[in-house]
Amino acid sequence: MHTVTSLIQIRELRVVAAVMGILLLCEVGMRLVETRLSKDTAHLREFPSIAQELVTNESTGPRVLFLGNSLTRHGVDLPTFESAIESIGVNDAFVTAAHPDNTALADWYYLFKSHFADSQSAPDLVIIGFEGGHLRDAPSRHPGRLARYYTGWQGAGEVLQRDYNHFGDRVDYLLSTVSSLYANRDRVNRRTLYTLIPGYPETAQKINEAIVAKNQHVVEPTGNEESSYTCNRLRDFVAHARSSGTHVVLVAMPVPYEYGFDPELLKAVDKLEIQLVDCREVEGITDDLFPDGLHMNEIAAKIYTEELARRLSDLVASIKRPDVVAAN
Repeated sequence: MHTVTSLIQIRELRVVAAVMGILLLCEVGMRLVETRLSKDTAHLREFPSIAQELVTNESTGPRVLFLGNSLTRHGVDLPTFESAIESIGVNDAFVTAAHPDNTALADWYYLFKSHFADSQSAPDLVIIGFEGGHLRDAPSRHPGRLARYYTGWQGAGEVLQRDYNHFGDRVDYLLSTVSSLYANRDRVNRRTLYTLIPGYPETAQKINEAIVAKNQHVVEPTGNEESSYTCNRLRDFVAHARSSGTHVVLVAMPVPYEYGFDPELLKAVDKLEIQLVDCREVEGITDDLFPDGLHMNEIAAKIYTEELARRLSDLVASIKRPDVVAAN
């Protein structure tokens, strides 16, 4: 009997070892192909190099970081912005962007704090593009992505205490700090569906368009009603930025539907003394320039970027880099 039990235990250990070996191989494989899952995944891996470029670039002009989500990725034309500020006499600026998809202020807060709040890598100006409720106090909807690409083990204390009280979210976060396979499981599933199911991309696009159409009928704040909207995270973001010598500008971006400003946001902007640029409506940008019902095409992006550069011209021109001033 003892021999039979031992054989069973050995077989069980072999099964466990085989499963662990397969998982390890899958993990190694995922780390090798991680950047090929999507453009966004490749961009997430670029955060450290973007921060390093802010340190090593040889420009003498202001260092500008555009921060946002896919609205910024599609809507901000970096070369156009550089050309536009050059036309007002701002030369040799360094302009870059971080725009992880489907993110909001919680993601941007941890992204900035983890990669750009250091005095060396901090930009001189950070321009946060948003629409609707992107600036509301709410945890990131992607705890795994947050753990893998933004904060890791080092930021677990703040993230788990401040954002995630549910056991499932905490497990997602902690497992994702050590496993790329686990952190990117949703992307793997989506990539598999795109590959195996005929017509899946078109169907997914129609679903996204239906969601956008539904959101167009959601009543946004007008500024006259009471609100449960809070802006504690925005205050913390501005505090971290200012401690690093970074100016903060908020920009309400154009989308093909109307949205309002919550009164608490306007109060916070006034109290924090930061600039809010209202680009919800820009002359020349019409609904037909949003081909997927949400994001600007190249024509709209150029129009928007030129308009934004014009509105920020005085601020950008006034920025003097302390390191450059000291060198001179």
